Amino acid sequence: VFAGNDMMALGCLAVLTQRGLAVPQDIALAGFDDIPICRYVHPPLTTVRVPIVELGALALAELASTIEVPDRPPSGTRLLRAELVVRQSSLRPA
Repeated sequence: VFAGNDMMALGCLAVLTQRGLAVPQDIALAGFDDIPICRYVHPPLTTVRVPIVELGALALAELASTIEVPDRPPSGTRLLRAELVVRQSSLRPA
């Protein structure tokens, strides 16, 4: 299961556990964001880390630019590097 964000993945982890499924033995699980709690749940959650500070700065700059010049076209697509953080929730059972 690849959840849209880490909080959803943590919800999946809880439901899977309640249903008697073992992560990752029965099903692999990953999220998106790399929020701090992901390191501390059992099993630690595999996730995709995004440069949240850079993302926020770009969003703020785009917003400020739109406020200053409301009719200007959007500045275009920006590509930010994401990083896969592999933890135990997606490891192949030994």
